[in-house]
Amino acid sequence: MAHAPIWVACLMVPLCVTACSKKDNHVYIPDEAEALSERIQIQSNPVPVLVTAEQLQPLAPTDEVDDGTLEGFHQQLTDKQQQADWQALRQQLKLKPDQIVWLGSQRRRFKEDFNPVDLRKAEAYPQANQLMINYFRRLKSPNSIEAQGELETTADYQQRLESAQQQHQQLTGKLKVDLSHLELALNVLHAPVCFNADDQDAYNAIEYDADHETLSLRTSIPYVIEKEVLAQAYNPNFGGQQVEVLKVELHYPLDQAKRNLADLKRGTCLGYLLQLDAGQRLTVKQLILSAYSSDTAIPQPVVYRFQPQQLRYDLYQEQQEVTRSDDGTRDYHPKPRQLLHSTDIPIPQQINYRFGLVNTPVETQGASDE
Repeated sequence: MAHAPIWVACLMVPLCVTACSKKDNHVYIPDEAEALSERIQIQSNPVPVLVTAEQLQPLAPTDEVDDGTLEGFHQQLTDKQQQADWQALRQQLKLKPDQIVWLGSQRRRFKEDFNPVDLRKAEAYPQANQLMINYFRRLKSPNSIEAQGELETTADYQQRLESAQQQHQQLTGKLKVDLSHLELALNVLHAPVCFNADDQDAYNAIEYDADHETLSLRTSIPYVIEKEVLAQAYNPNFGGQQVEVLKVELHYPLDQAKRNLADLKRGTCLGYLLQLDAGQRLTVKQLILSAYSSDTAIPQPVVYRFQPQQLRYDLYQEQQEVTRSDDGTRDYHPKPRQLLHSTDIPIPQQINYRFGLVNTPVETQGASDE
């Protein structure tokens, strides 16, 4: 029998699952204490379902899962404040039920396993798909039952066992996986990619051209500062370093820049707006800039949806050059920067991966904008 960890007992909170629907157009959400808690209204436009209740099966004893990743997913899924903030962001972006935002999670930003949001990573999609499905399969797995007590008859034990099984079935029988869970899984697994104007060097900058109403952003991934990298070239032991820089260019109206440019320069993160089609595949439709305004007592989100004029990754090689002085001593200093290659990212872009239980090999291709 597959035994679930302690958090499985805290099954269904309003933002965690979709449970038993009733004819009065409410959803009843089981509570840890009494198996039934508050009622919440069903959305008039329901979120697309990726795995139905009938398709979702418990984990098998031989299934291998990453408990730490499932725990991280659970924590963010049941964080009511985070979920409320996320819903507010979705409302501000005027997203439809079949659209999601991929920004990354700030909780991963400073972890050792830094894993930034990156459209080039084909493995990101099956990993997120597996995470959300395994989480709900774990919830459907039977909990361990306390062994028969010394003063408990076999009949009483069987009754307790059957009662626990019935309660578990009642709590988990209608579980299904929808697009909101995929949105969370993609974000939980990745760190955000952010820009700031603190350093303003060849790797990192936020610049605005008022004449052409063009906003240009760039950031190194992972984040490094140009002068610190070049300083190493004066060390005889410097073996060179590759630096990858993400560059984004977009049309940004002057009147909007006058209102928000200062906020963007304090730090803004890049995200992607994706839309699900009838085949359960995603298409990257737009880019999103997300920052916070400091003009109010409580910082308010500043978000902007756009089609980029440019979205590109440049990989540079920093190397050392050695020269000899007239007296024969060696001087170490940086060589001119070398561009190894550039990768342009098309937007819109269709992700050729079917989410749910039936998957296809991962490929990406450009998509025509509808």
